[in-house]
Amino acid sequence: MDVLNAVLLKLTALVLAPFVDLPAQAALIVISVIAGVLAAAAFRYTSNQDALKRVADRVRASMLAMRLFKDDLRSVFRAQMSLFTASGLRLWYSLPPMVVLVIPFVFLLAQMAMWYEFRPLAPGEAALVEVALADASWDTAKIEMIAPDVVSIDAPPVYDPDSRKITWRIRPRAAALDNNPLMLAFAVDNDVVAEKQLVVDAAGGKDALLFVSPMRPSTNFWDRLLYPGEAAFDGDSPIQSISISYGTRVNTICGFEFPWWGTFFIVSILAALALKPVIKVQF
Repeated sequence: MDVLNAVLLKLTALVLAPFVDLPAQAALIVISVIAGVLAAAAFRYTSNQDALKRVADRVRASMLAMRLFKDDLRSVFRAQMSLFTASGLRLWYSLPPMVVLVIPFVFLLAQMAMWYEFRPLAPGEAALVEVALADASWDTAKIEMIAPDVVSIDAPPVYDPDSRKITWRIRPRAAALDNNPLMLAFAVDNDVVAEKQLVVDAAGGKDALLFVSPMRPSTNFWDRLLYPGEAAFDGDSPIQSISISYGTRVNTICGFEFPWWGTFFIVSILAALALKPVIKVQF
């Protein structure tokens, strides 16, 4: 999984590179359009198009029957049953392309979330750093966080024996040069065994397109899938995961705030529908 995530990270960064000097929403819209076009093409070649066309005709006929025979309850009922059956068949014939698309879309959305779900910290903004330890290390290991000079540790660490987690509160005073991530180091028994990216932006990530990884994950499959930004810890590591409490990014389009994934799905669906006659696909 780490190798796949690393390859996808490089590909995503390569695709987004031309947009770094543009508003962040520009890349989101372009990628959404491309995803919609590819999804329509996949639908075209992996579904039974003839069957979908027959079902679409049946849907239109049933809706027309309900309008023409609205005073005949028996005819309306038959038309409604026909419409219900046709809707079920449409869903059934749509399953193959949905199965084909679900895996690449999950990986794509996980990568996009690293750019659009979270915003970097602003200088002076506090955040929590949470380290989850392996059960065997909780009572025996001495854990220390080593922060760069521009990052203050506001309070002593808080230990939670129930969850086997240690939490620090930090406050960066400045961003790194060229928006590169700062690095937090973690020592176990005085030996540095792990690092975690800390992203700080002078503008708080308001407009810039910046990569933000909120968690360095454990060996858990879902954590590695949903947080692909950094390599996962090994199963025998004394540290199992490290997370930072970044804020949620606000994405504004035409003066309205939308969740980035909502924008992605709406734009990709509209793109697919707009190109429906060009690709000659039946949904």
